[in-house]
Formats: sequence, structure tokens, C-alpha cells
Amino acid sequence: MGRGCARQARELFEALPARLGALLTAGGNHVHLVAEGLVSFPVEENPWANPDLTLIRRSAHELKELADRQGWTEVVVPRPGCGGGGLSWQDVRPILTEFFDDRFIVISAAC
Repeated sequence: MGRGCARQARELFEALPARLGALLTAGGNHVHLVAEGLVSFPVEENPWANPDLTLIRRSAHELKELADRQGWTEVVVPRPGCGGGGLSWQDVRPILTEFFDDRFIVISAAC
């Protein structure tokens, strides 16, 4: 959680690193419901790695499945891997459109 939106979330939610760490330890590097209204979306395998389009694809699929199970009608997602991670939105966008329907709002966040 050292850069981008993850860093910003860490700064806003004091308990987030411990809670997310426990979820990652128990369930691996996957999408997790961290708290009410807050979901993890892995884009890299560890804090020192670069974002990985294959992992973003898996995370998008898992997020859609979670949204389906939870019955969410609106999900806001920053452009994964495109802030501190340095990926191009042109490379990430087609992956998200494979999985995200009109419930998903992808924003360009200043993270």
C-alpha cells in the first residue's frame, strides 16, 4: 500500500493495513470485502512489483462476481494500475470492459 490509491486509502483508514493483511494471509491476493463499502482490487503480486494486466483481469472478474453475490447496484473503481502503477488506461480499459457492466463506474482519481 505504498503508492497510488492504495497509499491514499491507507492514510484515510488507519485499520486498513492490518485488516487487509489478515485477509491476504487467510485468502491470498484476491478481491476481498475489507469493510462496508471498501473492497480490495489487487493489481500487483507484492508491493515492489509492477502492476500486472493478468492480475487486473482476474481482479475485475472477481469484483464482478462479488458484486453479483452482494447484489450491488453501483460500484465505483479508480483506474486500476493507472495511477502510481504507471499503466496506460488504453491497456487497462479493454480488460475492464470484458467484466464490468453498467453498475461499474470507473473514475480517473487523483491518487
